[in-house]
Amino acid sequence: MSRNKRREASKGMVEMPVSKKPRKKAVAKSKKPENDNALPPMPDRRGMEGFMAGLFGGGRGSDPTDAAQDIMYEAWEATSRSKRITLARKALKVSPLCADAYVLLAEEEAGSVEEVLDYYQKGVAAGE
Repeated sequence: MSRNKRREASKGMVEMPVSKKPRKKAVAKSKKPENDNALPPMPDRRGMEGFMAGLFGGGRGSDPTDAAQDIMYEAWEATSRSKRITLARKALKVSPLCADAYVLLAEEEAGSVEEVLDYYQKGVAAGE
């Protein structure tokens, strides 16, 4: 330590050391998804049945129940809950014998166990 620095230190006037290199500015890093290998969600298998039936000539007739089932294939593929419910109700207007419409309503719309049971019972009756 030099003489001047000792004198300043004894008087309580010590200079803090200064970094010779300037600090680098922080660069905002882009956020990566937690799982880079995440796959998109799979479509509902019931919706895939309609797609596969179309590929392999499902031979759907002009029966109202067939038309209602086609609407239900759209419902299974719909991304919003309200759209699925709307399509299920539309299918039931076309044919009250569309069992899949009752299943969807039991899964998506029912607010109680009793409602779920009622929808499933109607679905079973429609399927018979």
